[in-house]
Amino acid sequence: HDEYKTDRRFIMIKKIVMRRCATYNDTGIVIDDCDRVNFIYGHNGSGKSTISNFLNDLQCPRFHDCSIV
Repeated sequence: HDEYKTDRRFIMIKKIVMRRCATYNDTGIVIDDCDRVNFIYGHNGSGKSTISNFLNDLQCPRFHDCSIV
């Protein structure tokens, strides 16, 4: 759809970096090749909701050490 090309709310995430929040320590994690990711799964308490909350509110202060590319 052409509407998605001009709407900056729709971006392709290439990499997610999660560190120093919730279950993620100083080392954190890096999820590369996000163009191949359709969903994230894992055990309870493994950080799935934290990733979702970060992607929902990138400006939230508790995610100051997290990033997307």
